[in-house]
Amino acid sequence: MQHPLLIFPMISAMAVAGIYRIDKNYGFIYPVISKMGTRHYFRLLYCINFIVSFFIISVPLLFHFYLYAMTYPTVAPHPILNYMAATVSPTAQFNTVYYEYPTLYFLMYVFLNSLYGAVFSSLALSISFFIKRVYFIYLVPFVLHIFWLGIGKGILNPKDYLIKDFGFFELQIFLSVLLCIWFCSVVLYLRGSRKYVLL
Repeated sequence: MQHPLLIFPMISAMAVAGIYRIDKNYGFIYPVISKMGTRHYFRLLYCINFIVSFFIISVPLLFHFYLYAMTYPTVAPHPILNYMAATVSPTAQFNTVYYEYPTLYFLMYVFLNSLYGAVFSSLALSISFFIKRVYFIYLVPFVLHIFWLGIGKGILNPKDYLIKDFGFFELQIFLSVLLCIWFCSVVLYLRGSRKYVLL
């Protein structure tokens, strides 16, 4: 399941993150802003981008889980019987959730990955104010994702925070880094949208 996760941030950005740049490049933004108002347009665009990119990642993962549940028997994992499979570290933060409530554990996995994609898509939307080519906007989440997988793998990889043991504050570090990226995207978005509206 790791290979599709490589392109999920880019796929989530391809839905809505380039809309502003496409509208700006082709001149469609001016009639839309004259009808909606600039403040309403930029707020709605940011919210729609976040929600759509969240669902772009969560829906395929949930569909994959549904197909898996329909194909294979439902057998709860057991820490002693499945000791050779070692999918979740016994010292991981949510190992008890994995063994007692595997469906809830998977939903946590889906939520973290969807939040990860939505934050990176918001960053791509924020950068669309400063990049004129739409294709480069779509590459921003992919390049950042590859960067974190290569250099900062122990810091920002949603899958590893549920499976491995990184210490007591593992999920807190992941969420704080995501919060920092999201804050940077909001600052860039406000700065870019101030060209058209005083917020």
